[in-house]
Amino acid sequence: VRIAWKTPNYALDGFAITAEASEDGIVLYADKDEERHIGTLQDGEWTFGDAVDASQPEPATWQDIDGATASTYNLTVTEEDFDTNYRCVVTILDDEYKEFCARLLEEQGITLTEEEKAEEQVLYSATMKIAAPVMDEVDFGIAPLAASAAGNPKLSSDAQWITGLTNGYEYITKDTYDRVTGWLNEGKITKGKADLYWTKIGNNGFASNNYANVLDANGFPTGDVRSYNGFDLTDGDKLEVLSEWYGKTVYFRPVENGQKWT
Repeated sequence: VRIAWKTPNYALDGFAITAEASEDGIVLYADKDEERHIGTLQDGEWTFGDAVDASQPEPATWQDIDGATASTYNLTVTEEDFDTNYRCVVTILDDEYKEFCARLLEEQGITLTEEEKAEEQVLYSATMKIAAPVMDEVDFGIAPLAASAAGNPKLSSDAQWITGLTNGYEYITKDTYDRVTGWLNEGKITKGKADLYWTKIGNNGFASNNYANVLDANGFPTGDVRSYNGFDLTDGDKLEVLSEWYGKTVYFRPVENGQKWT
């Protein structure tokens, strides 16, 4: 990797370095606070431009899919597709429908010019993403039969449910798990406090004595605990995907007779 002469060492200066693929190749970003420097490969060297305002998102660039003009489209998914946004574009060709819409606008006090009426009229769907498949984070082969009888937890095909659960499971997000595990390894918290970060599943409407840490502003346990009722399962083995899980990895583990399995 060749860096252009006199390029600042953004990494040592506290900038976060990221990269993404674009139509023109790989683009590098050096970000700190709201300052961004963009690096591109020119004549075999990476060259970074002057600072730009990173708080202003770059406009999305959309590319038509060749041949995707029917009411359905089949796509063979690759790993790159998990980072791609999709939308459907519908071009309105019905003149009577366009005239009807123009009348509705006039009723709202908006009169289109002849030039505006002649422009191509299109509708855009909501932006969609392909849900990445959930990989097994742990091997449940050592779990007790009663806890694992329903099968490993998996994301449903519509990405709305975690299936294969029993009330003997508990869950935690990966970012919380990593942070708590770091505190545990550093001796800042006990194993018991670390276990209280895991959330238990509800007992189908029955009150249960579940406890969690009371946390300070940094997410560190204050020493007090609070009680809660976990989310109940639906149809026996399904837990609805929580909104705070979106874009995150979530770990599940079975608990049997007080034994918490990895």
